[in-house]
Amino acid sequence: MDWYNRHKGTQAFRALQRIKQKKYFKKHTFVRLARRIKNGDKFSNVTKFELYRLARKQKLICPLTGRRLTNENISPDHVLPMSQNGTSDISNIRLVDVDANLGRRALDDIEFFKLCQDVTRYQNQTGGFKGLPQTP
Repeated sequence: MDWYNRHKGTQAFRALQRIKQKKYFKKHTFVRLARRIKNGDKFSNVTKFELYRLARKQKLICPLTGRRLTNENISPDHVLPMSQNGTSDISNIRLVDVDANLGRRALDDIEFFKLCQDVTRYQNQTGGFKGLPQTP
């Protein structure tokens, strides 16, 4: 019996696998983001190392929604949109949830939060979305 089969059910083996997964996530998420950035050329002067440092600073939490950022939902975003004379420097970029990024589009943060408040206020007045399950 080889080492893998003898130890795969042990607590130490599972801990080792978690460490490997974390290293893989750190490495490949930012390589993927850097490629997407280079291909789109919107964020062309941002390196994968800068994205990694930004993610560490944000603790992989979306600043708009509070959701945990994963390999599937992470998306770079301009704090001040390009349409409003924003730059592509790392100081104007943050990592957000892809759904929040799509919803925000070319709005700045204040406009986006006002829109969210309007939607919430209207739904509270009308009794919520008809036909959709209510969330607690």
